[in-house]
Amino acid sequence: MRQLLVSLLRAPFSAARLYLFFASLMVVISVFFTPEGMTPDEGPHFFRAIQVSQGELTGMRKGNQSGGMIPSSVLPALISTVDLIGHPERHFSITSFDQASHIPWSQTYDFIDFSNVAIYAPGGYLPEALAIRISRLSGLSVLQTFYVARLTNGFVTILLCTAAIALSRRGTAWLLVLASLPMTLNLAGSCSHDGILIGLSALAAAILTRHTAASRWSTGNWLGISALFALLAMAKPPLLLAALLPAAFARRTALRPLLPFTFSLLATAVWYICGIAPFKVQFLAQTGVSDSGQIRWMLLHPLKTLAVTLHTLALYAPAFACQMIGRLGWLDTPLSKQFYVLTALVLVLAFLSGALWKGATTARQERRSVLATLAIVGASSLGIMLSLYVIWSPVGSDVISGIQGRYFLPLLPFCALLLPAMPQAGRLAPGLARHQISVALLAVFLSIDAVTLGHALLARFW
Repeated sequence: MRQLLVSLLRAPFSAARLYLFFASLMVVISVFFTPEGMTPDEGPHFFRAIQVSQGELTGMRKGNQSGGMIPSSVLPALISTVDLIGHPERHFSITSFDQASHIPWSQTYDFIDFSNVAIYAPGGYLPEALAIRISRLSGLSVLQTFYVARLTNGFVTILLCTAAIALSRRGTAWLLVLASLPMTLNLAGSCSHDGILIGLSALAAAILTRHTAASRWSTGNWLGISALFALLAMAKPPLLLAALLPAAFARRTALRPLLPFTFSLLATAVWYICGIAPFKVQFLAQTGVSDSGQIRWMLLHPLKTLAVTLHTLALYAPAFACQMIGRLGWLDTPLSKQFYVLTALVLVLAFLSGALWKGATTARQERRSVLATLAIVGASSLGIMLSLYVIWSPVGSDVISGIQGRYFLPLLPFCALLLPAMPQAGRLAPGLARHQISVALLAVFLSIDAVTLGHALLARFW
C-alpha cells in the first residue's frame, strides 16, 4: 500500500483532469439550477441557434426589426420565467415548468425579433444548432430541446478549456482559474455562444503558448490557428486585433504568422457585408443613440472619447471585475463578498505564480512579445468599450452604456502569453512537488467554487 501511495504521488497530478471533473459538475449545476432564459439574452441566443439549425445562416429583416422565422410554440415554452428578471424576491414555479415542458415543436412559424443577436456569426452556434436539430428529429419537446442545447454548449466549452489546460506551456494555472469562474461556466451551461467563444480563445491562447520565434509550424497548423481567430473575430469584431498575437512571437521577416490576422480580417469583412450590414437595426434611437452620429462625434472629439472611457472605468471597474467573476442571472444574483475577494486573490496568484517559481526564469517571454501582447489585449479591450459606446450610448454621453464584465472574458486567456514557460505542457510549476502542491490548492478552490455557484443559484431561483 505504501509503495502504491508513493508511486501515485510521483505521478504528476493532471490539472486538466482536475478541471474536467469540477467544470463538469458546475456545468450540470448551472444547466439544471438556472431556469430557462435566466442568463443574459439566453432566449434570443436560443432563437438564433434554432435559426442556424434550420440552415438559415443570416438573420432576417422586417421593417425596423431583425430576427427570424421561429416555430410558434417556442415563445410560449420559454415565457413562463420572464417575470423573474430583475426580481430577486421571486422564485421558479415548478407548476409553470411542468406545463411548459410538454409543449411540442409546432409546424407553424412566426417572425420573432431578436435584433441584438441576429447579426452574430453562426460559427459559435454550430454545436447547439446540431443538438437542436437532432432533438427535434427525435421528438423532444421545446423545453427538453432547450436543456439538451444547454448541456451541449456546456460540455463543448469544457472540452475546449480542458484541451487548452492540457496543451498550455505558459499560464496554465491562469487559464484553469479563468475557465472555472462561475461566470464562465454559467455562460457555458446556457444557450448563449459566449461560453464557446471563451473556450475557443482559451484554446487559441494555449496553442500560442507553445509557439516561439524558433518554431517551425506547418501551413496546416497556421490554417488551424487562423480558423480559431476567424471564428472569434466574426462573432466579436473587437477580437480581430487578437489575431495579430501570432505575429508578436515570430521572426520579423516571417509572413505566415500574419495568416491569422489576414484570414480573420477577410472573414469578418465578408460576414459584415453578408450578415451584419443588411440586418443591423438602430438600437434605442428614441433615447438619442445613433451609430453614425456617435462615430462622427468620436472622430471629432478623440480626447473627449478617451476621457469618457477613463471616466467609465473609474466609475464601474470594480463592478466589471465582479461581473467577470460571477454576477449571475440577469446581473441580479451576486455572489458573496468573501468569494469575490478569494477569487480575485486566486487569479492574482495564478497569474504571478509562473514568474515566482525558481526555474521558470530561463523561459521568460521576450520583452517585445510581452509589450506586443499588452498592447493588443489593451487595444482589444478598448475596442470592446468603444463598440458599446457606438451602439448603446447616446451621442456624446459622458459614460459608456451597456458594458458587462463578461464581455472581456474571451480576451483574458491571452494574458497567459505574458508568463514564463513551464518545462512541460499542462504543468503549473517546475518541479514535481511544486506542481502537486499547486494542483492540491486549486482543488480546494474549485471545491469552494462549485459550492458557491450551487448555493447562489439555489438561493436565487428555488
